[in-house]
Amino acid sequence: MTMGANLGGAKGSFERCEKTAHSLTSAISSMVSSTTESRVTLQAGGRSSYTERSGLSSEKHSFPKLSWRFYKILEHYIYDPKVQCLVTSSLMPLAASYTNPTEVNRRMGSNPPHLAINANYFGKGAERVAFRCRLADESNIRGFVFEDMIAKETKHDQRIQERIEFHKSFAETQDLANYLADQFNAHIRGIPGYDPLLTPVIRFVSCSVLVVEDHSAPGGSRGVLVEKMLDTESFRWTKWNDNAGAVDGKRVHMPIDVDFQMKEMQREKAPLDMMGEESGDESISQILNRTRVRLVTLK
Repeated sequence: MTMGANLGGAKGSFERCEKTAHSLTSAISSMVSSTTESRVTLQAGGRSSYTERSGLSSEKHSFPKLSWRFYKILEHYIYDPKVQCLVTSSLMPLAASYTNPTEVNRRMGSNPPHLAINANYFGKGAERVAFRCRLADESNIRGFVFEDMIAKETKHDQRIQERIEFHKSFAETQDLANYLADQFNAHIRGIPGYDPLLTPVIRFVSCSVLVVEDHSAPGGSRGVLVEKMLDTESFRWTKWNDNAGAVDGKRVHMPIDVDFQMKEMQREKAPLDMMGEESGDESISQILNRTRVRLVTLK
């Protein structure tokens, strides 16, 4: 039954759960996610052009829960808003810097050479799958340093070969979110009654992109976006938005396929630019470029 639905363009999987609150919650969450993804796909015009990677197992349904795979770190990238792209960096991955800045300073630039990634995923969304990961000085658990982090990568077979490029838009979004948070916090500090110890502020986790050696991946390497793992057991965590255009359970806008829309804009940009040049008006490309330059200048 599940295979028939998938062949028709829907997203689904067979769920068998025990009659416990935890298992039922997991099954319902999976059902909601697959139903939402199916609706987005079908509203976008039918069957998705991407196929989900096979063999992905959740931590919740795996025994043992942790099955570490060790990879040699080849390159480290961070997003640079000045050039609007990911650039190589010799710094420690930003997630490690946030979890233990004292240890980063003590190591004096001696970065861990290995990244351990759990074979079972921690969470899965509409575009990405997230795995628990650790930095390591050795290719075994005795070499673990710093705290747990999260490694995110595409959940679709067709996009694994993109390695670094796949993560650019996510890193750019997080960088912009950090900038907006800083601006918001600056305004908060100016309000009457502001107390640095009591007044809440907004912070976004910074991310790095690591390229690791993986002989099973296309080209012998794969790119993962690494960020600090949130402590959801000690601190309450709420996901306000979903993948169906709703915020806090209320419909705000229709969901869109960002990749599809960007490709359509690129395809339509050339004739639109020609129309602009013929009429003597500013072309679409010029308007977009001028807007991006203005955003970078503000930052």
